Amino acid sequence: MKTIMAMLLMATCGLAYAAADGDDAVASGHEVYNKYCAKCHGDKADGRGKDSWKYKPSPTNFHIAGAARPYMVEITRKGGKGVGRSEDMPDWGDDLSDAQIQNVVSYLMTLRDYNKQQ
Repeated sequence: MKTIMAMLLMATCGLAYAAADGDDAVASGHEVYNKYCAKCHGDKADGRGKDSWKYKPSPTNFHIAGAARPYMVEITRKGGKGVGRSEDMPDWGDDLSDAQIQNVVSYLMTLRDYNKQQ
């Protein structure tokens, strides 16, 4: 029974995420990324932003990142320190709405999906 409940929960969450992944959400997420993330993660989301040299470990290259969507949402909201990672990753939960966070993650997920198709 627990397995069935877990599968239903995962399926429900997947549907919620899929609804957030429309073209408008991705475009909005790209705008949010450019404003808040590109300075460190780079204009191409490759971890090579103009300030990336300041940080060890280096900012994430989203083209090869394998983190699950819920984790990406959580680290964006809580920052690196909030999830036991690099304290250099700021928490954006007070600056970005839940929709903005979901949208920026949607945008980043498209970069990964694009590379998997290559």
